[in-house]
Amino acid sequence: MLNVTVDEIQRDPLKYLRQVEAGETLVIIRSNQPIAEVRPIAHSSKQL
Repeated sequence: MLNVTVDEIQRDPLKYLRQVEAGETLVIIRSNQPIAEVRPIAHSSKQL
């Protein structure tokens, strides 16, 4: 699990999306408080 600030996400959003694609869970922090969690979606054998 990786903590990142809103400012860090705004500077390079694709960097963090790639980390999520690689399996990392991100906790987004604003004013030293966690506000959101971004995590990979579990893959299933069903297609949408």
